[in-house]
Amino acid sequence: MRAESIINHNGVIGNTTEEIHKGLEMRDRVNKTCILNGTVITPYQMIKNGTVIFEDGKITAVGRRVHIEVPTEARIIDASRKIVTPGFIDIHIHGGKGRSVLDASAEAVNELAKFEADHGTTAFLPTQSRHPKKSF
Repeated sequence: MRAESIINHNGVIGNTTEEIHKGLEMRDRVNKTCILNGTVITPYQMIKNGTVIFEDGKITAVGRRVHIEVPTEARIIDASRKIVTPGFIDIHIHGGKGRSVLDASAEAVNELAKFEADHGTTAFLPTQSRHPKKSF
């Protein structure tokens, strides 16, 4: 899916990666955030016209809008026609965006982490391949 069609657990939506990163910076300055009107996917159900509330970086409520009181001081994100999902965890990744975990550099892993985050992955397990000694 493209960036504008997803809001992940960071509570950020935008049309470009730059807008998403700006949203992350703003989110860090606000203690309460409420995502409204999206299709919320949980491990147990899909909630149409769902609501997710975060306080101090932690999810405090998830459910149908009619069952959740939205704090008046919360920053509101309208997720109409969007999907709201927890961040994905990639448990087996060798690389991405032209970088490999075998590069064994902080720069490569940081680039890979940014690339993954831009696509909804919030955690990953770098996985190495077995190579002959000559290739190192």
